[in-house]
Amino acid sequence: MKKILDKTELFLNRIGQRLAPYFPPAVISTLMVFFVAIFLLFLPNYAGIADNGTFSKLIYHSGLYPLKGYEQMYTNYFVREYGILEYFNETGLHWVSSQSIVVNLAVFLNKIFYSKTIFDLRCLALIYLGFYLGAIYLLTKALTIKSRTKMNYLIAVIIGFIFSDSDYLVYFQSFYPNAVALISYIYMFSAGILLYRKMYSDKWLLLIYVSGAFFLLTLSAQYLFVVALSLIPIIMIGFMDTNISTRLLAMFAVLFLVISGVLSYLFIPLSDSESRHFQAVSQGVLQVTQQPKQGLEKMEINPQYGVTKGDNYFDEYLPYDSQGTDVKDNLINRGNNLILISYYFTNPKEFKKALSKSMRMIYEVQDASLGNFEKSVGRAPGAKSSLFSFYSEVRRKSFPKTLGFLNLFFLLVVSLYMPGFIKSIYLKDIREGMRFMLVLIFYAIALLNLSVVTMTFGFNGISTHLFLVPLTLDLLLLLTVSEFFNKRLFKTRQEQLEQGKGDLLYEKVE
Repeated sequence: MKKILDKTELFLNRIGQRLAPYFPPAVISTLMVFFVAIFLLFLPNYAGIADNGTFSKLIYHSGLYPLKGYEQMYTNYFVREYGILEYFNETGLHWVSSQSIVVNLAVFLNKIFYSKTIFDLRCLALIYLGFYLGAIYLLTKALTIKSRTKMNYLIAVIIGFIFSDSDYLVYFQSFYPNAVALISYIYMFSAGILLYRKMYSDKWLLLIYVSGAFFLLTLSAQYLFVVALSLIPIIMIGFMDTNISTRLLAMFAVLFLVISGVLSYLFIPLSDSESRHFQAVSQGVLQVTQQPKQGLEKMEINPQYGVTKGDNYFDEYLPYDSQGTDVKDNLINRGNNLILISYYFTNPKEFKKALSKSMRMIYEVQDASLGNFEKSVGRAPGAKSSLFSFYSEVRRKSFPKTLGFLNLFFLLVVSLYMPGFIKSIYLKDIREGMRFMLVLIFYAIALLNLSVVTMTFGFNGISTHLFLVPLTLDLLLLLTVSEFFNKRLFKTRQEQLEQGKGDLLYEKVE
């Protein structure tokens, strides 16, 4: 048996030595994601995500409209084709977000290369995939430091395995904002780690980091808190870099993100605000309070609106008009974000109960009630794709769904990087402390995402809004595994780079 294993290792070493110059770890992970995405998104049977009722705003603002029979497929089936409006669409002038920019680009390319009357979501998926492959390549570079060791090839395979999971990829073929959030967040994380390692020009990495932060914070109101946290690495670069042009770029980046955040807040679509505020009360506060009457009175809302418990803003058959003036004046306008946050802070038991309720859905990267197949495939309504979903299934079934576990995981990860941070203070090296700060920042983003969404959204379909939490868990887990097995956790940047230069791919084969 030992001879067989030795011969197998010898054979793999020889293959590795021949292929390594042409296939570094970053290429391996990128190719893995590419082939899975092509199979899942662009070949029959196409996979996507059904509409939960929120697509209409983006569809019409992008000059599109649903084709006949669309209403019958809500939540049950993924719809791949939409009509393109023939005449000028004045509604498109009233709202712009980072997602709408990407969708409009896809519509423009669709008209050139496919059809002027029918929009195919594969065109949008192709644009997303192009940027996503770049993000995966950059992430692998950040975690492997150009080193072609066996361990780094294993890490590249793990990266490809996690981020080719269908729970992530199916968002590319939908109008949900999660695809933009996924890509932007990975770019931010990767550029941040590379800034710490100083492997490439600070200017280019700063531009990538700022672009990711900009696309994220202008994507949806729930990501506005990213502004303050994303500024910290930029400010650190501004202080540590001696190049005057880099310092000016950092200063401009801070100003740019702050202004973008303010404009994003001012131009949040009104209809989106109204539905969120309604459901934050009907599917949030009223779901966790044991005394609905007193809970509504604390928010200065008429107790009669306790009848809205569990209702969806877009439901057609309600005993009241959810989009009428009375509900708007007496419930929606009173249940704004500030009132909701104040209510939960003054009622910690209900806030804890709400967080626990959110945690039960924390690993549901996509809403379990939404179908992944077109109706023509012949699958049952709401059927989910099981292809390439092994990782998400393991995470969903194995990871504890409690707030205590999440905090324990993040605190354990943060504590592992604490010695390096203490060493950076001793060395008076700001860049040396960036790794710890980045881990802390992304932990804070995940925790704020969980808290803000719990307080300001209803629990129905909340998993799509908690998207950054499992994504952050994946990224920090990958970073820690990479640093641990490459013996970099307690080493300085210089020691890491020297180790990377000395790493050999395989033992010499005689």
